[in-house]
Amino acid sequence: MLGCIIGAKAENVVYGKAEGDIPDSILDDRTVQLAEVTVSATPVIHKVDRELYIPSNDTKSRSNDALDLLQNMQLPTLNVNTVLNTIDCAGQSVEVRINGRKVGVEQIKSINPGSVVRVEYHDSPGLRYGSADKVVDFIVRNREHGGSLMLNALHSVKSGFGNQNGDLKLNSGNSQWEVNYYGQMRLDLPVYRENLENYTFNDGSTMERIETPIGGKCDYYDMHTFVGYNYLKTDKLNAYARLYLNSGFNNELSHDGILTNDDETLPIVVHDTQRSPGFNPGLNFYLDYIIGNGQTLVFDVNGSYYKGKSGRNYIEIAGSDTLSIISTLIKDNNYALSAEGNYIKEWEKAKLTVGTQYRGYWNGAYYEFDDVKSRSREDVATIFGEYFYNIKNKLTFSAGVALTYSNVRHSDKDESSETLLVCPRLTAGYRINRASQLRLILTSNAINPTLTQLSPVLQNVDMLQAQIGNPELAPYSSYKVRLQYSYVAKRVSGQITIWGARTPRAVMDYREWNNEIDKFVTSWGNQWGIASCGVSISPRIVVIPQWLTVSGSLMFHHDYSRGCNYKHSLNSMSGNAQIQLTHWGATLTAMYQKGNKSLWGETIEEGETMSMIQLGYRWRGFGFNTGMFVPIGRYSRGTHIINRNVDIQRILRTKAVEQLAFVSVSYNVDWGRKSKNISRLINSEVDVRQSQSASK
Repeated sequence: MLGCIIGAKAENVVYGKAEGDIPDSILDDRTVQLAEVTVSATPVIHKVDRELYIPSNDTKSRSNDALDLLQNMQLPTLNVNTVLNTIDCAGQSVEVRINGRKVGVEQIKSINPGSVVRVEYHDSPGLRYGSADKVVDFIVRNREHGGSLMLNALHSVKSGFGNQNGDLKLNSGNSQWEVNYYGQMRLDLPVYRENLENYTFNDGSTMERIETPIGGKCDYYDMHTFVGYNYLKTDKLNAYARLYLNSGFNNELSHDGILTNDDETLPIVVHDTQRSPGFNPGLNFYLDYIIGNGQTLVFDVNGSYYKGKSGRNYIEIAGSDTLSIISTLIKDNNYALSAEGNYIKEWEKAKLTVGTQYRGYWNGAYYEFDDVKSRSREDVATIFGEYFYNIKNKLTFSAGVALTYSNVRHSDKDESSETLLVCPRLTAGYRINRASQLRLILTSNAINPTLTQLSPVLQNVDMLQAQIGNPELAPYSSYKVRLQYSYVAKRVSGQITIWGARTPRAVMDYREWNNEIDKFVTSWGNQWGIASCGVSISPRIVVIPQWLTVSGSLMFHHDYSRGCNYKHSLNSMSGNAQIQLTHWGATLTAMYQKGNKSLWGETIEEGETMSMIQLGYRWRGFGFNTGMFVPIGRYSRGTHIINRNVDIQRILRTKAVEQLAFVSVSYNVDWGRKSKNISRLINSEVDVRQSQSASK
């Protein structure tokens, strides 16, 4: 579907504070309460494993919800889009949490900005965060009695583009109940794709196929709803339970086009439609218990179920002749369970975390087009330990290692596949002066193949292409090292990062001609892998205090992949820029994003290139926003396959979000007496696996 439419105490330095001191309690990972201070900028507290940002009262007052607050805070390297409700960092996904608990963006939009104590940004998350690239954790303050209500609706003035969300929290003593609903609507939006395909056959002959769009649409409605309960006994017990339901209705993406060949045959009419409706309920339970002497036990259990379909209909017609009909339907019936336990011990200048996690996947897929049932089971067990230490309030370091054991079994095979991966993590931070910090970071994480990559069933894509997975694929590890310099002052802040990465035995795609079916077949294998290096700079400048701020990021990177009969490289430059003007309670924001290109195997993916301008105003709990998405230029995403026999360039466009005017109205109110905060330390979220039909 379319991307847009579709530690222990250490010395800390705080900047931008107008009066008062930040209490030492904010340095404690267990503490989420901050004394009230009056600020005119965004104070920053440096820690070796994360940055702590304290939103100013002014920033809170002109924000409708916590996602809007994050955009107004303009954290370095982060790109926040409050129209599409997305957060990313140079094309990498960003995991969001509330008091340490992993959540979706819909829950971030349910937070009243006034309840946010601070925002913790982990640009190099520790081992307890699993494979997350980046983590943004909102630390919030709840009320002892009373509650809060938040409502928001954003809609286009001319199309079926919109979002709706509502949240109700009720507090009584140690208990809090919450009901939440979030809907994302993209109804009958026109989309189209442009394809340029070049094929070279084994005998040396070539063929060029050009697909010119004549129509297409995106049509779906995603719903997320949950009921949650939280029980907190201050300084002793924190229990949380959530029953949730995620549903995708229809989820259709279709394309119509005219396909012309260089052999001067009749033009071919192409109809290509994909649908992926699904139903995903789940239950999550969390508990942390303080046993004294700086010791804490934490448990997290999550179980979920997915029932859905992934279908595709592809037709090629030349004149009165039907050249190709491909009908694919996969029915999923999948379960997932995860359980995690941590032991945390804290001293004055040190912290130790040890933990274990189990993730189990039971996947059942029925390939209706081939009358084949495929069942698999995957068990993943991890143990890890990480130690943090502070030396003379100047040098801090952490060291840790995770051991991950994987066992994969398929219904049609007697043997199982076993893998043991060792993933180390090292960080070192040096405080140069009150404004500057230097950090060296080595991270690694284990990656599992997807269901599509493992599927043993052949799926036709079109007249010349097919796809089949590889059940023999094994999990693999990725390693990354970064040297990072950060500077934070009242008017100027920023970050410069130099990095290198290596992913050996990565699961990457390759393509070969198959004589039995006379098609180019795409598959996957554990190959030599990919190596990358790059540099990025992310400045933020307060041009006029409390009036005008500019921020942005610029990144250059080089990717090199080597696999089955190929070697490819890519140079890419990407970035974003944002200007924010505030006055008289109104906020004017303009942003531009140049999509990042990335190479994996034989596929180059180009991220979204977009722009946006919006004007917002808050009045007595109401928030009003209006603006335009992609006011100038064109929206696009691209894919380029660079196989020596198959060269395909594909651009996905939609006029539905070009010059798209929108209006947003929100209302939030809270009542009752404030209380101490609810914290949550770890998360064992597990996503149920989902099959995907082959497509262009």
